[in-house]
Amino acid sequence: MFRTPGISESHLLSSCSWDGRPFPCSSLFRQVPTDSGICCAFNGESALRQSEYSDLVREMSGSGGEEEGLRKATLGLEQGLTVRLDQHSGETTFGTILTDVNAFKIWIGSSAEFPVLRRGALMVEPGREHFVELSGVSVAASEDLRDLPVEDRNCKFQDEGELEMYSRYTYTNCVFECELKLAAKLTGCVPWFLPQVQNSTACHPWTVGNFYKAMKGQG
Repeated sequence: MFRTPGISESHLLSSCSWDGRPFPCSSLFRQVPTDSGICCAFNGESALRQSEYSDLVREMSGSGGEEEGLRKATLGLEQGLTVRLDQHSGETTFGTILTDVNAFKIWIGSSAEFPVLRRGALMVEPGREHFVELSGVSVAASEDLRDLPVEDRNCKFQDEGELEMYSRYTYTNCVFECELKLAAKLTGCVPWFLPQVQNSTACHPWTVGNFYKAMKGQG
């Protein structure tokens, strides 16, 4: 699933299983944009507003429009998600390597958040078996709080925030959009795989580094 033409004709995801049963990886994962390029997402939901960019993302991911419901795990070590990855490190070139770390990146977050792998991603060492155990905490705000000013309740609902790129507000989406707009203003470009900003062009390989430095406040 998800071959990389020019680098390897082999699949990155070698095999997958869910809820104790083998599944085709293409039925569990879809391609999504991240701050580090195109990656594979499980239980991801698109929160992008309707645009030419969002249409291209849906076409690329093969979702076509309606998205499948989120998969819920049951108890048991073997009942979760299991994947076998092949990095094909012997077939890559120096031009495809963005970091000195020889590892896979895993990002865990809300299904509606934009995956910011450069902030808080887990590193998975190749050639080894890894187990990741998750526990979640759900914090819900009462609808009665809507009558209070945002400054008093210190939170926003998903339909608030007035983000330009995302239809649902999350803290991560808000911070990412602000950083992206600032970096686009300073460099005049945005990498092709990220949400596009008006009056900006696609960064060429020599300016992508400047863009990420600007996002980190180093531009």
